[in-house]
Amino acid sequence: MKEARLKNVLPDHLRNLNFHGDQIAIRRVFLNLLSNAVKFSPEVSEIICSIEEYGKDHIKIMVRDKGIGIPKEKIEEVLSPFGQVHEVKNLNQTGTGLGLPIVKELVELHGGEFTLESAVGTGTDAIILLPKEKFSV
Repeated sequence: MKEARLKNVLPDHLRNLNFHGDQIAIRRVFLNLLSNAVKFSPEVSEIICSIEEYGKDHIKIMVRDKGIGIPKEKIEEVLSPFGQVHEVKNLNQTGTGLGLPIVKELVELHGGEFTLESAVGTGTDAIILLPKEKFSV
């Protein structure tokens, strides 16, 4: 059984942040990102979830893992429906290749942006930028 420790990095002034949007959709986004982080990380791992102000108009939410990573040339592919990294399929990981495209679509429907930064062997940063207007304290 995998053991993942979730570390939250959240400035004090953002601790009571309220999201104004589709709560079910945002839960689905987080569930997908966190489950992917666990699925593609070592048996014992730390996953970092951080929230910070990004510029004057956005909130940046990031889920960082230290897992197997994604080759740069495959990032666009995993963000498209049914796209999967071939090497991952060989690891007996299950999935349809729909999770990240759904995350991207749900974030964009809330006026935000979703990107991945990754390198093989070092892990992945899943980054969400949402307009500050979607939040209140």
